[in-house]
Amino acid sequence: MNLNRSHPYSPGTVTKEEPQMHQATARGDEKVKAGWGGNCRRGPLRKRVTLDEERMKKNRKTIDHHLKRMGSTVGKNLSLNAEGVCYFPYQKFIIVVEIPEDNPDVCFIYTMVCRLAESDNVMGVIKLAMELNYMQFGTRGATLGLEGEEVNLCFSTPISALSSYCDLSKVLEDFMQTAVEMNRMLDTVRSISISARGERI
Repeated sequence: MNLNRSHPYSPGTVTKEEPQMHQATARGDEKVKAGWGGNCRRGPLRKRVTLDEERMKKNRKTIDHHLKRMGSTVGKNLSLNAEGVCYFPYQKFIIVVEIPEDNPDVCFIYTMVCRLAESDNVMGVIKLAMELNYMQFGTRGATLGLEGEEVNLCFSTPISALSSYCDLSKVLEDFMQTAVEMNRMLDTVRSISISARGERI
């Protein structure tokens, strides 16, 4: 899964790479059909897919309802799109709320909190991020991850824990406050000059 970002503090859109499928022989097709027929222990595939889709729609509807109510409170149009993703700005961040198709029982919240350049104190930022990640105390249950030149703050929680508007509102409030704190701490270390780094060694 590749993340392509256009906003300086936005994780951007998610694109999935489809696996390359090789053409099978007629005899191979018959074996595949036999292998994926009614003998599957988990039950018919069509029934499982239908149940997954229904669960995903139900969970997305729940989160979408909370987001719309939250948006009306702050004067913004907040809702999940067809891919189950909602983007909204907060200070210099783009906060992303996602209910993915491949994991419909979990709500993911993430944003970029630091962008690194070759001249930055990259190792200092990585060291601090690892310290903050330890036991997730410094990140309030979220996780800092490095993707290319970006440091992202990520949080996930079961949909069952967000049954009310207040539940999601509290989670987002804590996440946004944590994002501000992580950005301030990481940017401070990131901007340490090369000369200052040499003096500390």
